[in-house]
Amino acid sequence: MRRPLLGIILDWLRRHPYSAAATLILGGYLFSYCLSTRSDWDHIYLQAARRLVAGDDLFRFADGYAYPPCKALFMIPFLALPELAQRAAWWVCNAACFVLLCRWSWRLAGGGRLEGNPAPAWSEHVICLTGLVTGIFYAFNSISNQGTDVLEAALMMGACLALLAGRDFLAAAGFGLAAGMKATPLLWVFYLLWKGRWKPALWLVAVAVGVNLLPDLVGACPSAPSWLVAWYQQYLAPMQRPDYAPGQWGSMLHLNQSLAGAVNRLFIADWTWTPDGLAIHRRANPVDAHALKLVLVAGEALLLACCALLWRRRSEPRPSESDLVTPLPDGRGSDCLEYSMVFLLMLLLSPMSSKAHFCTLLLPGFAVARAAWQLRSISIAIWFVSANLIGLLALSWLGKYTAQVSLYYGAVSIKALLLLIACGSALVVLRRRERQMVCTSTGESVELMRAAA
Repeated sequence: MRRPLLGIILDWLRRHPYSAAATLILGGYLFSYCLSTRSDWDHIYLQAARRLVAGDDLFRFADGYAYPPCKALFMIPFLALPELAQRAAWWVCNAACFVLLCRWSWRLAGGGRLEGNPAPAWSEHVICLTGLVTGIFYAFNSISNQGTDVLEAALMMGACLALLAGRDFLAAAGFGLAAGMKATPLLWVFYLLWKGRWKPALWLVAVAVGVNLLPDLVGACPSAPSWLVAWYQQYLAPMQRPDYAPGQWGSMLHLNQSLAGAVNRLFIADWTWTPDGLAIHRRANPVDAHALKLVLVAGEALLLACCALLWRRRSEPRPSESDLVTPLPDGRGSDCLEYSMVFLLMLLLSPMSSKAHFCTLLLPGFAVARAAWQLRSISIAIWFVSANLIGLLALSWLGKYTAQVSLYYGAVSIKALLLLIACGSALVVLRRRERQMVCTSTGESVELMRAAA
C-alpha cells in the first residue's frame, strides 16, 4: 500500500530536523538577499571590485573596504551578472559555506551522523544543540549582513580537517587563502611552527602573500608599488605609531570585541545613552595610548605563551584511543581542542573582531560541550555555560540597551575568554587521564612480563 505524500514528508522532517531547519532559515535569507536594496556586500565588496577593475584607489575610507586586496579580486566574477543574479549567487556561496561550516565543525569535534537511521544517542543531540547555540548566532549575523566571514570560517574548518588527516600542505594552503582574505589566520603560522611543521608554515605565508599579489595583474595600484603595500600603508602602518590607540578601526568601538577594543573602552573611551542609542566619546583623562598598547601587547604575548604550553610540542607521541579512560571520538579530542584555542586566540588578539567574526565559535562550542560530557567534568561545564549565558546578553532580541551596553563591556570578548579557559581545562584533564592510563598500561605490561618469566 502506498503511503500518502504528507506522511512521507512528515516522516522525512522527523528524521531530518537539522536539514529542515537549515532549509527554512537559508530560504528566508534568500528572500532577504533578493529584496534588499543595499547591503554591505553591495556597498563594500562589489564596490571594491569595481574600483580594482577601474584602477581607482581601492582603500578609500569612505568606501569602508579595509581588507587585503585579494578579497576584491575574488568579487570580480560577480560583476558580470545582473543585479538580482549577483545576490542570488552570493546567497548560494553563503548558504553552501554555512552548511559546510556546521558539518565540518561537528565532524572535527568528533560528531557523527545526526539524522536518518539508526538514530544517534540523545546525548549527541544535546552536544550538537549546545554547540550550535555557542556560535550560530554570529554566523547568522554574517549571513544577514552578506559578509564573507562564514566563507572564511568554512575554509579554515576544511583546512583543520586536512591538518587532522596529516595533509599539512593542503591545510596550509587553506589557512593561507583565509589569511590572504583576512590577516588574522596568520596565527596558524605560529601553531605550525610550534608543532615543528616549518615547511607548511612557510607555504601558508607564501599562499597568503601570493594571492594578494594577483590583483596587480588586474591593474596597477595608483598610490604604492602594489595593492598589498598600499593596504599595509593604509591600515597596518598607522598602528605602529606611538599615539595609536588600540582597538581603533573602521567601525563603532563597541562592535570591536577583541582585547584591543576592550582595553580601549575600559581605559580611553566612555559612553552615554542617547535616544539614538549608545554614544561613545573620549574620557576626560584617558590612559596614555602608547603605554596601554605596550601593556596590551605584553598581555597578549603572555596569553599566547600560556596556550602554547598546553599544546603538544612537535610530534609528541600519544596513547591510542584504546588506552584512554574516557576517549573523545576518533581519538581527536586533543587536536580539536587545540584548534579551538587557535580560533579563539585569532578573535582575541585581532586588532578588530566584530560579532560576525565569532562564527568560528561553532568548533569550540562543539568541542567543549563534548569534553564536558564525556570527561564528566563539572568545572568545564560551568565555564561553558557561563560563557554562553554572558554571550546571550549581546543578542539584539534582548533589547537595544542591553545588547549595546553588554557589547561595550565586552560580553562577547568575555565569552571567548571563558571558552578559552574551558578548552585549556579540558586539555589538562584529558592529558592527565592519558598519562594515568599510560602508567597503568605500562605497569600491567611489566607485571605480565614478570609472570611470563
